[in-house]
Amino acid sequence: TTTTSSTFKVTVHEGQILRCAQATMTSTNVHTAVYYPITLTTNVQAYVDASVQSHDRDGGARDDGGAIDICTKRRFSEFAALHAELSRSETYGARLPPMPKKALFHSKSVADTRQRDFQYVLDAIARDYELRESAVAVKFFTEPDTTKSDGVVAMTDGSGKPVTVFIDDD
Repeated sequence: TTTTSSTFKVTVHEGQILRCAQATMTSTNVHTAVYYPITLTTNVQAYVDASVQSHDRDGGARDDGGAIDICTKRRFSEFAALHAELSRSETYGARLPPMPKKALFHSKSVADTRQRDFQYVLDAIARDYELRESAVAVKFFTEPDTTKSDGVVAMTDGSGKPVTVFIDDD
């Protein structure tokens, strides 16, 4: 029998700034969010299976090693939740690189630092078989993101009414 080596390569791309506008009867609130596109190339079966289920597809295009590309977008809070869950001593107790600091303003410099630091964290997860095979990591990489391909984020206000969201192309 031949064994196929495991492929698991993750890339964090440049952050995309989104401005979310919510209008009420008395005011308009604007919230800025940065989403970081992530590409995972893997042939690890847990990811292939989860990707097929969560994206209702046939597993995507495969290379000669059976690897697929999974693309998603994640916000700082989603990276922080992943980091916290994998670092928690009662679950995995992973010693991961530190998370970047929270920032009040979304500048190019902050986004670049976060991109680099997120890459370090995901690389550490990729190198650890137990962490990358964990349910929390599989979910992080394979669940559909909260943005739609046309750049509109699916959000609602507290009463369930839709909120319109626009991409800031600057």
